[in-house]
Amino acid sequence: MKRTLCGRILQAGVIGTALAVLVIAGRFLPMYMRHIADVRPELSGWYGWGILLGWVLALPVLYALVQLWRIFATLAGKEVFSLTNAGRFARIWKLAALDTGLVAIIGLALLVSQTMPPFLMITVSMLLFLGTLCCAVCFALSGLVRSAALMREENDMTV
Repeated sequence: MKRTLCGRILQAGVIGTALAVLVIAGRFLPMYMRHIADVRPELSGWYGWGILLGWVLALPVLYALVQLWRIFATLAGKEVFSLTNAGRFARIWKLAALDTGLVAIIGLALLVSQTMPPFLMITVSMLLFLGTLCCAVCFALSGLVRSAALMREENDMTV
């Protein structure tokens, strides 16, 4: 498979993921919060806060997808292993750490206030797992890409 085709396929995946995040935050989250307010009226005060928190969590994900888009755009050329891409991977793992921390704080607040529905508990647990996994993978990729870029620069200087 050519690098340009691979890059375009990966960029299409980024677009699909961004659209999914927007649909979840813009459509499904309000529906879910309405359902919670209908089932447990005492939690209806959380409706606006839940939507706000959903968007607060979605924005770093969307920015991380922009960084991935830029990384995938470099597949066509020979600048994949560059310090710029290493910095982009570092930005992604930091954004994932920020989101994971926010989810942990939200989960802890819901546990302490004893207002956590079981489905939300499963969602928070899954987001914590996926956020931690994303942090670890992007942290490793950041280091690998940085090492490869430095080795390439060293070889270019030697030649």
